[in-house]
Parts: sequence; C-alpha cells; structure tokens
Amino acid sequence: MAAATTRPETLATTPAQTRAEQKGERRHEAFGGRGQSLRSELACCETRASPLHTDVTKCSNCGAALAPPRGAEGVRCTYCGTVNQVEAPRPPPAPPAMVRPFVPAPRRRSSNALRLLLRVVILVAILIVAAVQYAMKQGKSLLTDGLRVPIVGVTSVDWEGAHGAILTDVNGDRVPDVVGRLRYVLGGDRLTLGAYDGSSGSKLWESDSLGTYKQTYQGALGLAEDTLLFASPNGEVRAFGVRDGKKRWTSSLPEKAAGFCKGDRAGYVRIRLADQRSVELRLSDGQATGAPAPAPTTAHASHGKEKENESCARLASDDGKTGDPAYEVRSASSYEVPVEGMTVRAVVQRAGGPKIALGTREKGTTVPMIAAVFEEASRNWKSDLASTRPLETGPFAPELGAVTGSRAFTEFGYTDPSKPHSIVCFDLGGHRQWEVALPLQAPLSAIEATDQRVFVSQWGRLSAYDASNGKAVFSIGK
Repeated sequence: MAAATTRPETLATTPAQTRAEQKGERRHEAFGGRGQSLRSELACCETRASPLHTDVTKCSNCGAALAPPRGAEGVRCTYCGTVNQVEAPRPPPAPPAMVRPFVPAPRRRSSNALRLLLRVVILVAILIVAAVQYAMKQGKSLLTDGLRVPIVGVTSVDWEGAHGAILTDVNGDRVPDVVGRLRYVLGGDRLTLGAYDGSSGSKLWESDSLGTYKQTYQGALGLAEDTLLFASPNGEVRAFGVRDGKKRWTSSLPEKAAGFCKGDRAGYVRIRLADQRSVELRLSDGQATGAPAPAPTTAHASHGKEKENESCARLASDDGKTGDPAYEVRSASSYEVPVEGMTVRAVVQRAGGPKIALGTREKGTTVPMIAAVFEEASRNWKSDLASTRPLETGPFAPELGAVTGSRAFTEFGYTDPSKPHSIVCFDLGGHRQWEVALPLQAPLSAIEATDQRVFVSQWGRLSAYDASNGKAVFSIGK
C-alpha cells in the first residue's frame, strides 16, 4: 500500500486503524484551523516546559502526546495513527554562568587611623619610661609645676597605705627616714618592708617578702632599738635590721600582737597581746624570757603616766594614730575638752604641749574646725580648717593629725566627694601657715610630722611635704 503524500511513510493498517484515522480527520475538520494554532500553542508550551519533561514528544500531524520511543523504527500516534520518527531527547542547556558584579571593598580609614594612634602611644610610652629610667640612673628629678620632685622609682610597687610610716634615722644623717610597708599588687599582691631617705626619697633598702596582703595587713610593725619587728596575725614574729633590712630571726607568740612596749631592760621588747596579756622577747634572738603576763596599761599623754611597773612605754610603729610615741591622737568629746562653739571629736597632744582639738561647728553647718587648748586659757584659739569657702567643706570632723614643738597638722574633706582632701598647717599660736590639696582622691591612714617634713599616707601612696611651706618634696608609690 502506498503511503500518503501528506504524512510520513506508514506501515500496513488494520480496519480499526483506518477508522481511527477517519475519526482523526473528522476531528481536524471540526476544529477547522484550530489544529495549527493548537500545535503552535503546544510548541510554545514545549519551549517553556521544564527540563524534567524533555522526554515527552508530540505527533507531527495532530500534536497529540507520544509515548517515549523504544527503538529506532518510530512511534505511532494513538489518535491519528501517524508514524512519527522521533529523535533521542537532547540534554537540557546548561544554565548561564552567574557573574557577580565587582564591588570594591570600602577603605578602612578608621582602622588604619587607630593602628597609627596605637603605635604613637606605644612609642611615647617607651620614650617616657626610657627617659625616667635614665634620670633615675643619673640621680635627676622631674619638674612638676615649677617644683623639682625626685624620682623614687618606676615599678609596680605601691605604698601599702592601710598603715602609716615609722620615722627613724636609718642612714645615720640625723634626719628621720621613712620605713613602712610596700605592696606589689601586680606581683602576686605581696608585701615587703622598705626604707627611704627622709630628705630625698631615694630607696635605702627593701626586705624579703612578708607574704600576701591578705596574710599580713592585720599584722603589727614596730621598732625596738635597732630592730624592726613584724608580728603576723598567725602569731609569727620576724625581726629585721633597721640599717639594712636583713632578716635576723623568727619567733612565735601564743596570741596575735596588739602593740609594742619598751622592754623592762635594754635589749628586750614587750609585746602586748590581743588577749590582754604580754610577753617579753630578747632582741638578739627572739627568745621569750618567761610565761605571758598581764599586759601593761598604756599611759595617755593627757592623763599622765601610770605606775612605772604597770605602764607601757610605747614604741614607734606604723599605726596611724599611735605610731609616733612623741604624741598621741585619740577620740575625745566636748565634755572632756570644752571649746565654745565647737563639737570636739578628737585630740592630738604632745607631752607638755596644748591639746589640739579637732571637730566641727557646734551650730549650723558642720564645718570642720581646729582649736588649741592651753593651760592658760588666754592662749586658746580656734579656726575653720578651710581658708576659703568653708561651707563647701565637711561634713565630717577630721580624725587624723600630728603636732610638733611649733606646728599642728590635720586634714579636711569636701561635700563634693570627687575632690581630694586637703592638708592644713597652723602654728601653735593659731596662725595659718599653709594649705594644700592632696594628689589622690584616696582614703587617708596617717599624718606624721617632724620639724622638717610632713608625711601623709594614703592607699597606694605616701606623700612628703616641707613642713614649713607645704611644698611637695617626694612621693612613694603611685
């Protein structure tokens, strides 16, 4: 049978196939020209079809879907019977390559500026440290506000500051030097003892470690003849030579030490214990002379001495109020020391001298005040501590002070807690000598004075001033 000229070559057909062809022709005639449009729509859809359906082919005559080819002989359309030659499906085209536009990274100007600033700061710090170390080697000083202040040291050492200083001649120049506790916060928070020249502030010696601050801050430090004694809270007593700071011996106590008294004879020291007893130790080797005995009473300068065999002749220590045996700082009241218009809180008195009363105004604003009470009432005087703007001072009375044969020293604070305290000096006639602000806004622990120097202990720093004019001389610590 010859194949139709209008469609591809066909194979022999059966009657059923012939009827199907006739049915397809009638459908084509019924649709009219829509067959071609249907094929166009199907072709359009084919172009938009997903690659997952590329294995589906269409009849070239009617556009009906054909089953996937199983061989090379062709596929017969089940609707119109046309045999179609179908090519193997082509792989889907590769997706276009994604090209990201080039966006330049922003310039990190701020980061570069910070790095440059950091380098400058480090360089300046190195230069400063190098200059100060060179000055230390050359024995020079720094110029601060027109005043040359000797350089004590550039290390991590601080003045312990919870205690005061012991003033004694260490180097034999007849000028009281400074002996006290040093603290290395950045070095394991350990404590040592150190001695500094009272005129220049240069270090004379430093002892071995006493232990950490926690282990030692409740310990007692005293001076008996040429021996420094440090009594730890655990009852251990260590002796050091005051001339060189070298350790001499170690002993033990039955109780924590509360203070030091002169021994019953030369070469001995009596240590008052916390349980109201005392023990006497030999200064050469630390051996006790006997069993603990009742503690002697401490004689106040204002009350006179007790019986000689019962009194305690105080030795120099770093206690902020009782450290200097030449005078005493103690709590008092207006009943004991009456001063008109003043509420008395504390008294500083040197043996044979006037009572230097510290307190506040009795009425109105609690302005800090000072007064001197002599045996001859005509010599008495009183004054506000601040020379100007007294209403901005206070509101608490001072508790620390010192007195020499010609001057009295104390401190006062301000209602503004951010302002550091000030030190003020009066002569014993009531004339204001000088007034100076402290360098740190830190708690005070002691004020000690000689005829030449005034020493102020604060947490982390000891400041030395000229007793006659209040000029800063040197400092120890930060």
